[in-house]
Amino acid sequence: MIEQVFEEEERRNILRIPLGVQPRKDSLYWNFSSTGMYTVKSGYRLAKKRKRRRPRWGTETGSSCTREGNSQSWNFLWGLNMKQKLKHFIWKCLHGVLPVNGVIQERCSKGDHMCKCCGENTETIEHCLFLCDHAKVIWKAAPLNWDGLENARQFEEWNGDPRVAVEKALREWREYQEAQEWERGTEGGHATKDKGLSGWRKPRAGWVKVNSDAALHLKADRAGWGMVARDWLGRLRGAWAVPNLSCASSKVEEAKALREAMLVAQQQGWRRAEFEVDCSQVVKAVCSEEEDVEIATIVHDIRMLQLKFDECCFTFTNRVNNFVSHKLAKVAITLEHNTEWKENFPVWLLDQVQADCKGDHPPIL
Repeated sequence: MIEQVFEEEERRNILRIPLGVQPRKDSLYWNFSSTGMYTVKSGYRLAKKRKRRRPRWGTETGSSCTREGNSQSWNFLWGLNMKQKLKHFIWKCLHGVLPVNGVIQERCSKGDHMCKCCGENTETIEHCLFLCDHAKVIWKAAPLNWDGLENARQFEEWNGDPRVAVEKALREWREYQEAQEWERGTEGGHATKDKGLSGWRKPRAGWVKVNSDAALHLKADRAGWGMVARDWLGRLRGAWAVPNLSCASSKVEEAKALREAMLVAQQQGWRRAEFEVDCSQVVKAVCSEEEDVEIATIVHDIRMLQLKFDECCFTFTNRVNNFVSHKLAKVAITLEHNTEWKENFPVWLLDQVQADCKGDHPPIL
């Protein structure tokens, strides 16, 4: 019905709206404030923003910032606690004006477009920062668990837009900083943080730990959720790969994956469960009294599902400790139907589980 009535862009936006799985009355949210409540201040800011977007006589429609990036990303960029020259460097990357050889040759028809470091490819912004062998070595040494930059196909999915790559870097770095600053909370429904990088850790005796993760394929407008359950003895209890035929933001998909993991745990009859994810924003939203407008509906479902367990807690961990569910999420993107493994596990999955427990897995870039 949606495909027949609406245009492609409208259809995608409709399908990205997160729907609840628990009975709840509809609520109204003001999408231009962090609390979801309308304030005169937020309304005034919106009015000013829309006024700036109006074209002036003889000028292009909209400013460069409104054309290339949302206001949240820009506010975060200029508010970073770093030197101004670094902010301007990121700004140039977002606008595609960093003077690499490829950009100079395209705009001025001067110089050699090839990369001087590797001499194998055109020196585009994405090649210079991510795809060049010299750049990959630097990323491997960086304190970031960044997936999706191992080959050029990921950039083809982003249509070669360097802004998307750099915005992903900003988002990942922000989550890394939040994780480092976040103090360990209390258990029993509150969040705890696993600071270790030594691999997956067993839950408490009598508990089952369910790890979940989400993966996005922007070009195909698809997402995948991966879940893996292990008990306090480290035994594999089940694995699930769930495709999603629409693709929202990474935070929304991570929240959906966590909700799906709780539904799976409930169906399996597990009464004491620990749910571990690698998105600190989702764990904070679940354990905080403040509402996150973007995932408020999903968080409400999670809190209602939490009441159906005898004991339940949520844990944040680094991506390197969540490798199996991440791999399953990647697999889910390629599937048409939900897939589960409960007894006969494929060899590749068993190998991934064993490597995950030891913290010995391929590097995530």
